[in-house]
Amino acid sequence: MCLVNLGRFKLFITKALKWRDVPTLFSRSGVITGMIGPIIAFSILFGEVLAVLRIPDALANFMISADIGLVGTMLTFMVLLIIFGCFMETIASIIILMPLLMPIAGALDIDMVHLGVFVVCTLTIGYITPPVGINLFAASAVSEVPYLSIAARVWPLFLALIVAVFVIAFVPSLSLWFM
Repeated sequence: MCLVNLGRFKLFITKALKWRDVPTLFSRSGVITGMIGPIIAFSILFGEVLAVLRIPDALANFMISADIGLVGTMLTFMVLLIIFGCFMETIASIIILMPLLMPIAGALDIDMVHLGVFVVCTLTIGYITPPVGINLFAASAVSEVPYLSIAARVWPLFLALIVAVFVIAFVPSLSLWFM
């Protein structure tokens, strides 16, 4: 094992890479991409279906008329974003949900930068949440550990991320201190 120093980052290499290993690396990368690619494609398709059915518009109108306050709105956003993050790719979720969330947030005087940080962090939780949890599939493919084994061990991290998102949601100064 050797240590390669890359400035702030250190990389541990367990064996030297040889030219004869490159085809194996490419084929393994292709298999991993083949597992993750369809998940992303179907999540984008799901997003298109939601947009065509105008579900985000109906949801925005409902949320504005519900008058549940800032705390209720942020909790509703959190649940909605985690559910979307579980089933859809993050970029597709942002494209679909931001036109829905921005008018509601504007009506409640939520800073748009704070909303953006909150949305991205909350959607990221979906990347480690079954049933889709694209990062779980990637970790399973790379580590060759079964998906269900990884999914069973991710719950403490999931809870830590939930706490972090609560802090981001309800302490906006943490997201806005650099402005």
